[in-house]
Amino acid sequence: MTHDAVGRDGKGENVAKPVFMSQQHVDLMNEILAADEESRAECAKLDRAHWMVYELEDGDRVVWWTVEFDPGRGVRFGLRPPPADAPALLYRGDHRAVVEATRQGKREGGGDAPPVTTHGDPEVLTTIAPAFAAARRAATIPSEFPDF
Repeated sequence: MTHDAVGRDGKGENVAKPVFMSQQHVDLMNEILAADEESRAECAKLDRAHWMVYELEDGDRVVWWTVEFDPGRGVRFGLRPPPADAPALLYRGDHRAVVEATRQGKREGGGDAPPVTTHGDPEVLTTIAPAFAAARRAATIPSEFPDF
């Protein structure tokens, strides 16, 4: 089932918005990206896989958000830790604070950067920028933010 940017399935039926960065949200984005020629073509230009990873504290647990940019597979979102040897740009922060900053940014059309610390090579952003932009255009879908 494919979903367009207004929360309808391929048959024009309304569908419930997934919770932001829930398994359902990630699955829907990955379904879209698997078929997206532009983001796959941009990833094919990469010399190797690159990872952008969020490691977010939520009480006594860690919430992982990962985005893999792979020359063979394209862009894939995930909710598990990346492989230990993955070349990564790692952001660390508080889960609720990052979700709230993202909610506010979407509401205001921008806003402040999420409250995270950056680890790894920030040049990765330059390398993945074309693939990331294509993925955003293709797979940004309406979602609901969790209430904490």
